[in-house]
Parts: sequence; structure tokens; C-alpha cells
Amino acid sequence: MAMASFLVLPLAGFILASGAGIGTTTPPTQQFASSQSASAAIGRVLGAAASCKEIGSTRLDRAANKLSAVVDSMAKDADELSAVHRSFLSGVIAGGDAVDRGSTSCAEARAALAHMERNLGR
Repeated sequence: MAMASFLVLPLAGFILASGAGIGTTTPPTQQFASSQSASAAIGRVLGAAASCKEIGSTRLDRAANKLSAVVDSMAKDADELSAVHRSFLSGVIAGGDAVDRGSTSCAEARAALAHMERNLGR
């Protein structure tokens, strides 16, 4: 878990550029105070993408596997890992809700997911 400190800042930067605001009204400058907020942002992108029928399940599964490994690496200990997982799952729900209520489009979700995939080497 020592890699966490090396991943959080670069990850936060590309999530912010990917559309981390999906499903949230939190100003972007306040979104990455912790690993929990970064994992929630990842969850929002995946949740939004999962709500779009045109994004295939194989692509979503591949992205989810890579991103959950990144989320897991953010935690310093078991308590933080639990908190990071809760934040991630809350983000997934918020992202899906954002697409369902129309505040995020599938085009935005696709673009955010593509940006994350590019930055993780798909």
C-alpha cells in the first residue's frame, strides 16, 4: 500500500480532467482532499458509464477491475480500505443516478471513462 501516495495525486489530476464532477455539485478544487474523495470520483465515472447501454459490459468489467485495484492501493490500512470502498460504492450509485436523472449524459460518461482508460493503459 506504499504506492498510494504515488498514485493519489496523478490519479486525482486525471479524474478531475475526466469528469469527476459527474453526479456531484462539489467544486473541483475541493474534490480530492482524500483518498475517499478520489475513490468516489472513480466510482461516479464507472456508475455513470454502467448506466449507459451503449457502453459494453466487457469494457466496463475491464475498467472496473483496473480501477478497483487503483482504489485499493489508495488505502494505508484496513480501516481506510473500508472507507475507500464505501466511498467508491457511493460514487457508483451517484454516477448512475446522475445519468438516470439526466444531469450527466452518456456522451459525458463515455468521455470520462475513455480518459480514465487511456491514463491507465486500458
